[in-house]
Amino acid sequence: MARVMARVMARVMARAMAHAMAHGRVSQRGFAIDRTDHHFTTYGKTQARHSMKLREIVVEKAIIPNLVAVKREDVVKELLDALVASGKVSADMRDQFAKAIIARENKGSTGLNHGVAIPHTKSAAVHTPMAAIGVSRGGVDFNSLDKQPVYSIFLLLSPEEKPELHLDAIQAIFSHLSKDQFRRFLRQASSVKEVLTLLDEADAGQVGA
Repeated sequence: MARVMARVMARVMARAMAHAMAHGRVSQRGFAIDRTDHHFTTYGKTQARHSMKLREIVVEKAIIPNLVAVKREDVVKELLDALVASGKVSADMRDQFAKAIIARENKGSTGLNHGVAIPHTKSAAVHTPMAAIGVSRGGVDFNSLDKQPVYSIFLLLSPEEKPELHLDAIQAIFSHLSKDQFRRFLRQASSVKEVLTLLDEADAGQVGA
């Protein structure tokens, strides 16, 4: 799982780097992330970065502990509907986000090993990273790397003009989904309250590997 996440993280970082360079946010010398202490190294200097917490990303009113949808596209729409209902996403943007996320999934699945997926997209209409969480009891086919059903889904929306925030959010989510205990507890959660308790414990470092 750790190797898979490292490969996916490398691809996400490469895309963010290309986007940042295209918009003049970094020079050709670029930037690098130190994954151990969450620092950016830029122009040979180290700048402290904020270690993002799950509770900063996850929208409480967009947690669905028992998804109704059973198909990938419908799961994406159900989670986006929850973000719309929470007031964090405009209803006018729902279909655009769904189209972008599904197009990205068709290019390369965000379904990882061990029953987890992180469908995501970036948009100028998003000002800060936000995530919805869905848990499927029967499993969803995400064309995952291990060809197994997905049970836990983090749907992430990030600002298009702030690729560093997208990286922070992805890294925060990856760091917990790489832990067997976190994945197991999330899949077993039967209420929003139980999911929130798990997120709090994970942010506090109380969930083991």
